[in-house]
Amino acid sequence: MFECKLVEEKVIVEDNDFMSELVEKGFGEKKGKKLLLSLVEAVHLASQERLCVLKSGKKLSKEKFEDAASDLDTQLHKKLVVYSDLRKRGFVVKTGFKFGGHFRVYPRGAKAGEMHTKYVVHIYPEEYECSFTEISRAVRLAHNIRTRYIMAVIDSENDVTYYKIERVKL
Repeated sequence: MFECKLVEEKVIVEDNDFMSELVEKGFGEKKGKKLLLSLVEAVHLASQERLCVLKSGKKLSKEKFEDAASDLDTQLHKKLVVYSDLRKRGFVVKTGFKFGGHFRVYPRGAKAGEMHTKYVVHIYPEEYECSFTEISRAVRLAHNIRTRYIMAVIDSENDVTYYKIERVKL
């Protein structure tokens, strides 16, 4: 298990071997000699006992780290459910805030940055009600960046159903 540091809303990996392994598997964003993991990536890896997190020099248990991450990101639980499911399916998953969704998803085995984003995924609880206008905006935004829009709907048992919504020209 590798030690990493929680700094603001990122987890910093400094071990070169671990960093190389993570980059190879599509995790994080390289910044100089460090790898920055999003909170959802780090919680996912901590749950698999791949890393432990230090905050102010003190080692956090998996539970304490997840609590601290949830305090920083109130949507962490739903993001983690979808993120972990997509990773289990072999996709490379990155944050998608700039793309109008929770995640941007790359094809299986792809390296982010080397290939174009395949999907923009936005997460909804099953009881969420939205308008056709809202869906239309999301689909258009995805279409404008040459990708597909996916609604990830989470039910009360944390099962995820994916809906691909596309614009059709007749």
